[in-house]
Order: sequence, then C-alpha cells, then structure tokens
Amino acid sequence: MFKNLKIIFTYKNLILIIPLIFLSFAVDKFLKKMILIYFNINPNPVVLIPNFLNLQLVWNFGISFSLLENLPHTILIIISLLSLLLIIYLFNLLFDFNKKYIIISLCLLISGSLSNITDRINYAAVIDYISVSILGYSFPVFNLSDIFISISAMILFYDILQKNKIKEKEQEKWYNR
Repeated sequence: MFKNLKIIFTYKNLILIIPLIFLSFAVDKFLKKMILIYFNINPNPVVLIPNFLNLQLVWNFGISFSLLENLPHTILIIISLLSLLLIIYLFNLLFDFNKKYIIISLCLLISGSLSNITDRINYAAVIDYISVSILGYSFPVFNLSDIFISISAMILFYDILQKNKIKEKEQEKWYNR
C-alpha cells in the first residue's frame, strides 16, 4: 500500500521537477546567449546601478566565483564529470523528499550546475556577467546559475539547521524525563 503512495507522490513531484529544471536552465542559457551577443557587439560594461551593479562579460576558467582558475584544464574536466555524477545522484534524491522547498532547491541546484557544466563543455569556461560592488569592494563576477546554486545551498543548510534543532529538542525532552 505504501509503495503505491510513493509512486503517486513521485509522479506529482515529477510534474514540478522537470518543468522547474528545464525552465531555470533555459532562462540561464538565454541570458548567457544574450550577454554573448551584446558583448560581441559592445565589449564595454553596462552600468545598471552606479557603484553597485554592472553587466560585464567575464570568462571564468576556474570553478565557482573564479576560484582555482589556475588549475589545469584536465582537472576542471574531472571536476565537471564528478559534478555530473552528483547531479544524477541529486536527481534521484528528488523523489525522496516531500518538502516542496527542498525539491525546488535541488531543482535549482541541478539546473544551475548543468548550465555551468555545459558552458565549460562548449567554451572551456563559464560565462559570468553580473558584477556587484559594495562600498568599493568588488565581488567576483557571477551568473544566474551561481545564484541558483547559492540559494539552493542556503536553503539546504537552513533545512539541516532546522533538523538539528528538532533533534536537540527531542534529546532535551528525553534527558529531562
């Protein structure tokens, strides 16, 4: 009986999972394509909010936020292949969760990772284009996929913290008997 419930729930999740992964992947790829077209014509940064937010094309030859950009290309390919294995694992995990925010978070993590991996496959680098400066400090240039990945990580971290709080309360009740 419970096995049938899981199958039904799995199909309900699939209705959310596939469109969300596809849509977020497509939006990121569309923006990257528009950035490439625009900056091919005009290479100058676009100021959206002075002293805060710019658009500029940066080829990221490293990993997230240009970290480790001096690594050999073969190491980055290995990291990309490991990322693909992680994506497959995460996709399988999606069907084990019933919290919508966890499902959405994993979908964004998968689509963001896939988008950056396909950039690396197509261009040997990731297309970054969002430049933020706060009080004179410039953050590494990033893209929408990086935002998806970062938000997903924060949501998953929050969920872990919530589970730990629940465990602590249960342990406290147990010890206070």
